[in-house]
Amino acid sequence: MIVVNGKIGDIRLGDEAIKSVYTGDDLVWEKKERMQPLILEYTVGSGDMVRLPVGSIDKVVIDWGGDDSGTVVFTTEHPTHSYVNTGIYTVKINGKFASLNSYSSTTEEKNYLTRVLSWGGGQGITSCYRGFYQCSNLSAIPADYENAFGEVTTFERCFFHCTSLAGIPEGLFYNGSSVISFSSCFDNCVSIPSIPSGLFDNCSLATSFVSCFYGCSLVSSIPTGLFDYCPSATNFSGSFYHLSYLKSIPIGLFDNNPSVTSFSLCFCGCSALTVIPSGLFQCNLAVTTFEGCFQNCSSLVSIPSGLFENNHFTTMFTACFDDCSSLPSIPSGLFDNNPSVTSFSGCFRGCSSLTSIPSTLFEFNVNVVSFSSCFYDCSILASNTPRGNDGLELWERAGNSRYPDTITSTGCFYNCTAINNYAYIPSGWKVVE
Repeated sequence: MIVVNGKIGDIRLGDEAIKSVYTGDDLVWEKKERMQPLILEYTVGSGDMVRLPVGSIDKVVIDWGGDDSGTVVFTTEHPTHSYVNTGIYTVKINGKFASLNSYSSTTEEKNYLTRVLSWGGGQGITSCYRGFYQCSNLSAIPADYENAFGEVTTFERCFFHCTSLAGIPEGLFYNGSSVISFSSCFDNCVSIPSIPSGLFDNCSLATSFVSCFYGCSLVSSIPTGLFDYCPSATNFSGSFYHLSYLKSIPIGLFDNNPSVTSFSLCFCGCSALTVIPSGLFQCNLAVTTFEGCFQNCSSLVSIPSGLFENNHFTTMFTACFDDCSSLPSIPSGLFDNNPSVTSFSGCFRGCSSLTSIPSTLFEFNVNVVSFSSCFYDCSILASNTPRGNDGLELWERAGNSRYPDTITSTGCFYNCTAINNYAYIPSGWKVVE
């Protein structure tokens, strides 16, 4: 818009709308953001009602896409409309609204949404929390090149259980510079075949990737450098949980994430994973838990030496390799640099191919208060039980100098009858209460 000598008029320069204000002898130009509509596709039957996933509305103008619906102005949350005729309708939403959220919709209303055709731009969206939560027939979404998401701080559960979503566009988070959380963003998107490279390259403030790709069972690989530009990341709990086709992890996947504190359940259920790359956690000095990190990785055949050598503050290895049934051995010194550990409960439970335990595996883990089920059902273990250089067996530690007064031990060596000194293991370490 231009204002000169009291006259107003709109002008356009290239693709950008601008305005100028005449102030004395100066002509001041200011960029004016274009506003583009959010465009959704709904597939409905006669009499079906849709509820739009837009909230925190200032004012929106909606074109319901024909069916004699006209164009309507709304200021209330989650506008609704019932269609007279069966068909596929393109709904355009113009105006200001701060959130995308479909959580309040019924299952039927969510099922009518089949595609997002454009994210629009300039609406002032700050939250995509549960944006398209359980929209099970949503099959396609576009990239965001119009800066619709420039102010968004959360995509938590945005596409949660969008089971028909057939892909993630490469530029979806192109304007994600304000995003803090991607928790459960694509949780159980079982039809997504891959993760695009550079997906999070512009998301430097993101801290949480908890369950981000949980249950995306068709994904068979992780792009190299996926988190290279996410230095603020603190939590990867369950990020790749149950990616049952995942066969490998790229080298250096977490090298640029120095603030991570949790990898719990990160690769749990990745049943096709065979190896772990060396140095996977070498730059993650702040990690406190690896609980269940590789649980149920039933094809895993080796653990690299020094995997945890830089994780000095880790306290939990509970169920870390639980049910890694193909794992034949444990590298010596695996936990030598983890003096803060308090729990190895279930760490190697169900590792039925394990044949031996390094004699000084827990030599430097003097603060452990739980070994419960640590080697539960490792039925072909044929070595002696691990002991420290002080000569103490695990069951002799409690109450001795530098060890805790009490150590929980239930089922630590349950069904480990092939162990050389099995007869000398106290019953409390062999039975399950």
